[in-house]
Amino acid sequence: MTAMIIPFVGRQEFGADRNLVEFIAHARTYKFFHGPNAVNWDENSWDLRPFFSKASSNPPGLVVHFTNFDTARRGNRSADAVDLREPYLSAAKAMLVEHLRINKENGPGSMVSALRVIEKAFCDLGIMPNVGDITPCIIDRAQAILIEHYRDAWKYGRLIERLIVNVIAPAQITKLPISWKTSIAYKAPVRNDRVNSDGARGRVDKLPNLKAVFDLASVFHGSDYIPDQIVTGWFALAMFAPSRVTEVLGLPVNCETEMDGVYGLSWRPLKDGAAMTKFAVTPENAQIAKIAISRLKSIGEKSRIAHKWYEENPGQLYLPPGFEHLRGQPLTLWEAAQIMGRSMPIQQCSSADRALIRCGWTVDERRAHPERRLGRKYVLVTFASLQDYALRELPDSFPFIDPRNGLKGSDALFCLPDEVMRQGACTNHYIPRYFTYSQIKHELGSKPSGITVFSRNRLVDPETEEPWRMNTHQPRHLLNTLVQSKYLSQELIAFWSGRKSVKQNSSYNHVPQEAFIEAFLILDDAAPQDIKVVGPLAEKIEGRMRKESISRNTALRLEVGSTITTRYGLCRHDYSLMPCPKDKDCIRCGENTFIKGNAAHLKEAELQLAVVRNAAKLAQNAVEGGRYGAKRWVDLHNEKASRWQMAIDRMTDPAIEDGTLITLPPTLKPQTKAGLSAAIRAQEASADAEVAENNDFEDDDLLDLWPDGELN
Repeated sequence: MTAMIIPFVGRQEFGADRNLVEFIAHARTYKFFHGPNAVNWDENSWDLRPFFSKASSNPPGLVVHFTNFDTARRGNRSADAVDLREPYLSAAKAMLVEHLRINKENGPGSMVSALRVIEKAFCDLGIMPNVGDITPCIIDRAQAILIEHYRDAWKYGRLIERLIVNVIAPAQITKLPISWKTSIAYKAPVRNDRVNSDGARGRVDKLPNLKAVFDLASVFHGSDYIPDQIVTGWFALAMFAPSRVTEVLGLPVNCETEMDGVYGLSWRPLKDGAAMTKFAVTPENAQIAKIAISRLKSIGEKSRIAHKWYEENPGQLYLPPGFEHLRGQPLTLWEAAQIMGRSMPIQQCSSADRALIRCGWTVDERRAHPERRLGRKYVLVTFASLQDYALRELPDSFPFIDPRNGLKGSDALFCLPDEVMRQGACTNHYIPRYFTYSQIKHELGSKPSGITVFSRNRLVDPETEEPWRMNTHQPRHLLNTLVQSKYLSQELIAFWSGRKSVKQNSSYNHVPQEAFIEAFLILDDAAPQDIKVVGPLAEKIEGRMRKESISRNTALRLEVGSTITTRYGLCRHDYSLMPCPKDKDCIRCGENTFIKGNAAHLKEAELQLAVVRNAAKLAQNAVEGGRYGAKRWVDLHNEKASRWQMAIDRMTDPAIEDGTLITLPPTLKPQTKAGLSAAIRAQEASADAEVAENNDFEDDDLLDLWPDGELN
């Protein structure tokens, strides 16, 4: 009798397979797969741009390709690309949909990259890719791939972790329960506005070099080159008022306004800021903005006219004045060039030339370029092929330059001609394009080898002799820093900058805290009221408030009224009453003050800690060598090391807000110059040349008086 073998399927495994089927079916009901812009689930390239409101007209990462790790590339799908294998492919699509549904993220491209890495991990281990078979071993292999191939591996490791925790585990689609957390240490993300290597130029600072700003101003006033005028025009408007790059790019043509004789620009801020108008702070600022807007209007005038036509006449080619009679008729190459707004003929083998379909010949030389009338036949192309080419060249987000606020290209200041920024190319004035964030970054120097507004005009950093490099957020940081230095209220700064909350101001404030203390002392009731204090100074202020019946601000003003900057922090000693009685003993003085968040204070504290620890070590070596009096130095330097460490701990404490004044408790027996002089005189007056063990002048007495020899 032959026995029948029946494969056993456990409950967990059976449940995972069933859950996965239902998980995929549920994902197919999501909004991506319904409506006029529906994505076809069965296709392996998804265009998700219609479902996300982004500032850019062509946002990256919203067209995703489910290709495998080895054949994936940035941008368009490769002709040789190989798709993810089933059954992993369908599950990967469902996991991407669920991830976007849960997290509301606008970057599906990054998650697809993480899904590719997981499939590669299966293949590396010789296992058929299947979501149900995912184990920590598989994910550990995926993490190793990330570390090997990605500069920002931590980012993708976190994505895989969130995929496991938020999607796979709750859906119960694996045959074994799974929990996993990435072990990749955090590393600052790679930025494309970072310059060169450490030791060369470091990184781009939040504040621009003022010489670079002045150089851009010289280009603004002196260059007739159209790309220079566009870039410097954007920068001039960015310097009009604190703004984000896409807020400037989203300015309408009719953004100019005036109230009571003051020039202003209508603004559409992001980050939940209300629509507003920002006015010029000086007449010169208004004049520069007027020049920039006038230039941009002129450069993009024809493009906006064509854009308006395409808005009102979808599917039909725009014909400029004098060419209306050619609609539907065969065209010469010169007529096609003029319809696109070119000043030169279409180049052979260019994209436009390849798109145009030949349909015959003409001998009418009046239809040819004036310089190419040689009395011969001239090629004719079909009207439909030119129409198809022009319609394909319209921006991806047409007709909106910024879908978030509904601004159409025909009303946008930065709707400009095709190829206008490309050096050596002929501009197509009647094919509209939207000036993008990427183009601004490139022109300001995001690519080391690229041609920028600085390299074109030979404007270089005198220290490195390399072209200047800036980023798009620096004008905003510069304006905010300037206005912070003038002690305006935080509410007004937030309003001027288009922010919803004053809490966002601190990210753009690069004014030293000493300036706020100065403002606090000078401006009385108009001064900033958010100076915080920790340590004995806070207790002293509270005691003074009770004893003298005064307000906290008054007590604080009295305590910090004579503040000066020193190498070791801030000194609150009132030098109008008497000189400093200490002898380079700031760390043991109760009047020394640090500022939380001040990099210079923290750096100096770390340096002094290293110095006194080294001094304590040397003194300890002297004690062990039997040198008389060395013990007093060990005790002194150990005390100082303890106080410097205390200061560092408070300056790095995340519970203490940046800008807080930090003080340490004073020592019981601080050294003084007067005490030191008295000790020296007493020692010199002693008739006994040798110091006995029971000498009246004890080591501990000298310890409190002797200078410490700390670095000047």
